[in-house]
Amino acid sequence: MKKLFMTRSRAVAYLIKIRRRKPGDIDGLRVVDADTQMQSLEMIERLLLAVRAGRQSQFRVDFPEEIDVLVADP
Repeated sequence: MKKLFMTRSRAVAYLIKIRRRKPGDIDGLRVVDADTQMQSLEMIERLLLAVRAGRQSQFRVDFPEEIDVLVADP
């Protein structure tokens, strides 16, 4: 697993990039699988808001690969 240090703005941009990729993964899935993907999308959106607001300074993402991110504000 990778560990990355990012500024808050870079972490938000990274999460937005992940958020934009997710809906494309939902097309053509079975209903059960699509529901799981929608829950994952919702979790990313909540994480994005928490990081942007400064409530969270560390998080882990599993998509597209497993990465631990530590937010380091200058």
